[in-house]
Amino acid sequence: MIPRLLDLIRRSGAKGDLVAKQDETLVLELVDGELVRSALLRERGVSVRVVREGRVGIAGTTDDDADAVVQAAVAAAEGGPSAEFEFPEGRTFPRVLTRVPRAATLSADELRFAGQMVADRLAGEGRKVQVAVERGVGGVRVANSIGLDGGYETSLVSIRVDLTLRGARVHGFIAGADLPEGEAVEHLVEGVRRRITWSANTAAAPAGHLPVCFLPGAAAALLAPARAGLLGRTALQGLSSFADRVGERVFDPALTLIDDPLLDARPGSRPLDDDGVPSARMVVVEAGTVKGLLYDVESAARAGTRSTGHAHRSTFGRALTGWSNVVVEPGPHGFEALLAMIDDGLLVESLAGEEEITSAGGFTHPVALGWRVIKGEVVGRVKGAVVAGNAYEILSRLRGIGREVEWRGSQCLPAMVADGVAVVSGG
Repeated sequence: MIPRLLDLIRRSGAKGDLVAKQDETLVLELVDGELVRSALLRERGVSVRVVREGRVGIAGTTDDDADAVVQAAVAAAEGGPSAEFEFPEGRTFPRVLTRVPRAATLSADELRFAGQMVADRLAGEGRKVQVAVERGVGGVRVANSIGLDGGYETSLVSIRVDLTLRGARVHGFIAGADLPEGEAVEHLVEGVRRRITWSANTAAAPAGHLPVCFLPGAAAALLAPARAGLLGRTALQGLSSFADRVGERVFDPALTLIDDPLLDARPGSRPLDDDGVPSARMVVVEAGTVKGLLYDVESAARAGTRSTGHAHRSTFGRALTGWSNVVVEPGPHGFEALLAMIDDGLLVESLAGEEEITSAGGFTHPVALGWRVIKGEVVGRVKGAVVAGNAYEILSRLRGIGREVEWRGSQCLPAMVADGVAVVSGG
């Protein structure tokens, strides 16, 4: 179908490109070791973008009607925005492992065994253990009418744990291009067990401007507005705090933030983006200093710069800018050393409504799961605590970053301790 689409684009008098994606995901869910759900989900689609008479048109399809989707894209171009960009020319792409053959052939029985093994290790009196195991296999192909043609195949296997005990809900998650096993599974299980131990007792929530240790799950929420603000499209829309601050130190010197699509076997890995631009490792923030913003082809042209290879396209949407694998460089501190930095404060796993942290960085959110820390010791789970502040300000005054990291989907994050976080006791 792809040669046919490109031929139709050329015959229409336009230039254009396309992204074809397909994915098959097998999902198994277990509750206390018993299989409660099994589903096989299939998705495929092609997004076509054309430039005709200086205007851009986009159309998508999930069927094989090449004529219809090209006609729709050409029609959309009649009233579309002006085209200020050029399509990338054909080139070679870096090598990166995005599919593991074994993972692509895993059976339902093998996935169930992996989930059962995790569930059995976490089972106990009074515990409800839910385990979801997913195996996805897919492919991406990017081509354009001036000769570019590239693609890659993907595999992704994930295990998610939700354990409920005495009202506390503890999570664990791992994902990669192959079936997690060995050290990765051990790390998952031990992390959940440690959180169960911390939750054995309850403690009153402290109040004031206090030190808070954000575990990787909460650190992801803290970094979310910065990730949005470091996109070139956000800057062009006037919604970024960093549009005119490239080269300035705006975060704590301990913070280095990297986008790395060339890490083998990680969820965000890829040899090229959805514009067909070769992928490359990019240091976005180095020692607190903003080194650059992320761009796709369209936003780069509007900003008068070059694409950094960060285009993401869905079947029916326009190209957007997005991260691949987000990596925060680990710091020098072991976990016990991070806790020792807290005389009286909080250890936070997750925030309720964390997706609502604004692009300006402000937030006021209940602690979904967190523990009180007194003189470096975790003394019990807190209820009713609320944390508030500005994510940018918090990230500018970090007391310490941990050396241990966890992968949360496509984010590799350490724990980090910040000073002066507003904590309110709600109960």
